[in-house]
Amino acid sequence: MTIMNYSKKNHQIQLTNLSNQDFKEMIRILQKIIETDKEIAKLLNITEKQVKKFSFKNREKLEEILKHLFNSSPKMFLGTIDYLFTTNYLTEYFNGILTDDEITFLSTDFVRKTISFEVLKADVIIQIKNYIYQIEFQTSNDNMAIRLVRYAPEFGITNSNYSQKKQVYEFEIPHQAVIYLEQNKNNPLSNNYELLQDGKVLTHITIPNIKIWSLDEQAVYKHKIYLLLPVLIFKYRLMFEKAQRDKDILNQLKEDFLCDVKQTLINLSKLYKDLNPQDIDIIKFTLGEFVLYFDNIYFENQIKMSGEFRMTFTEEILGYREEINKARQAALEEGKQEGKQKGLQEGLQKSIQEGEKQIKLIIAAQLLDQGMTKQEVAQITGIGLRDILELIKNREL
Repeated sequence: MTIMNYSKKNHQIQLTNLSNQDFKEMIRILQKIIETDKEIAKLLNITEKQVKKFSFKNREKLEEILKHLFNSSPKMFLGTIDYLFTTNYLTEYFNGILTDDEITFLSTDFVRKTISFEVLKADVIIQIKNYIYQIEFQTSNDNMAIRLVRYAPEFGITNSNYSQKKQVYEFEIPHQAVIYLEQNKNNPLSNNYELLQDGKVLTHITIPNIKIWSLDEQAVYKHKIYLLLPVLIFKYRLMFEKAQRDKDILNQLKEDFLCDVKQTLINLSKLYKDLNPQDIDIIKFTLGEFVLYFDNIYFENQIKMSGEFRMTFTEEILGYREEINKARQAALEEGKQEGKQKGLQEGLQKSIQEGEKQIKLIIAAQLLDQGMTKQEVAQITGIGLRDILELIKNREL
């Protein structure tokens, strides 16, 4: 039972015997009507950190970060589909058997036509050829099987078809899977479910899953599940949570966390042959958003304010990509002009080489801004140390 007492003198609500789920719901409602977390904390007589912990906004932010991973090329996410559903799409894609036209992201919102018009929101639903896959990101089990069994018929109803030939309604349901972000007492449970009638099983649905804490970077590279590379650092959330009362341990964890993020950025050099530049950007963006996400909840934005770790956040990535595109375009234009005088092929080849060098220098400048050493930048970009030293010298002028 929830007990609420309101203190008129202090303008505070005292809450006792309130479950975590009820508390999350209360925070969610208050965030819709009260402007700042500080005001909510004052009203409930708790700290701003506690508000952030149960914040609906933070959970929404996390969902958006994870969904953004699928705003990538098929090279980035098909390996994860293969790993979950034992398919072979990535190989088919590289061999030209599977094309972009055969891959479609479907709507993830389903409006239930009840009195309140409840909206069910899935994370990702993707159609590949004639097969449909639904993937959910989840921190705990949280009655996941019940949620999945609700999604399946709602998707079927939304996309139903009446077969004149068979004289039946057809309700296509997706293949479903769950990606768990952190280990807890609930998520070892199976989410497989069965539909029964008169005690007889009509169908058995198997729900494959990935447990992030059971993976490391070697497994990501081996199985080409590149989509999950930036998600590996989510393992720190529980460690941050447990260390909140010990500042020394929390600060050490912060350093370890930032070190792992930097190392992941360095290791991205392994993927330039397998992924598109935009895919690399998305991995960087996701890492940056995770830094901001944890910084906001556990470190009161100290990382961002101190500038101790400069990440390629959204605006920087967009600017960085724009610079590269401009350099590439300039190279092509220069090639056209030079081609008129010396021959198109020779001019284009020379200017493209110059353009590629300029692009590498832009990347090198970005990596130096992130705090990487000259040696690390040289390893990633392939630029000689002499050119990097010249770049540093020119930027200091």
